[in-house]
Amino acid sequence: MPRYLVEGEFRTGNKWQKFRKEVECLSEKLAVEKVLSIMGSKHRLKRNMIRIKKVVQQDGETTSSMSMASSSP
Repeated sequence: MPRYLVEGEFRTGNKWQKFRKEVECLSEKLAVEKVLSIMGSKHRLKRNMIRIKKVVQQDGETTSSMSMASSSP
């Protein structure tokens, strides 16, 4: 199963805190959903408090990247 590195930031009070998470998922879209779920659960954040900046597949020689401005569905 491919691994994805998801980078972004989440709101803490008046500041935005950067984060990087590596997850195993079938697709980039599912990786984003998983990270939103993890960050929301761990830090008690709503999805509009989390911004996904970049998703990179960590699959040996093939590396794709998806850039996102916002994670709002």
